[in-house]
Amino acid sequence: MVPLWKKGQFTSLTRGAVMAFESGHGMSADGTAGRKVWLTLLSTVAAHKAHKGHYDYIMVDSTDRPQMLSAWQDGKVIYRTPATPASTHVRPRRGPSPSTCATGRRR
Repeated sequence: MVPLWKKGQFTSLTRGAVMAFESGHGMSADGTAGRKVWLTLLSTVAAHKAHKGHYDYIMVDSTDRPQMLSAWQDGKVIYRTPATPASTHVRPRRGPSPSTCATGRRR
């Protein structure tokens, strides 16, 4: 994660942290550190309230070949696998495709 952080810059790592904070405080998670986020953050820090949840996320490193997908949990990689962009192996269908749910049945 260290390469994703750049001092003074709003990177994807920063955006993810803002989204996690928003989600953990009942806000819409859009990744924008607006007025409401800042007020909540400052009041949370002033009250010495620590976040007790996990910080989990998925990251695809497009600089590797093949691209690698890493699943992170609490600051550690718990799973890593090659990731193939869907566009390289999925052929588009003509016309609309049916919706399916997780079981594969049509809705």
